[in-house]
Amino acid sequence: VCAQGWGDTLVQMARHSVPALDRFILTESPAEPTIEVSVDGALRTDWTFMGADNAVVFAPGAYPAVGDVVEVEYRMLACE
Repeated sequence: VCAQGWGDTLVQMARHSVPALDRFILTESPAEPTIEVSVDGALRTDWTFMGADNAVVFAPGAYPAVGDVVEVEYRMLACE
């Protein structure tokens, strides 16, 4: 409370107040080979599909930033 510089403290608080953007739960069951993930329009390959969670999970250090647009396209398993 008595510190002059709050910058580092505010940065740490902000980092802990935003949910992790490492995984994105899919609404349907995908045909895994058809999954394509893009962030802000750029195709990405630094992710894995976790079938048990039905989620696309980004590799550590490759998480999208807050405000990035993440799109996951796939064919539904039932359509294969």
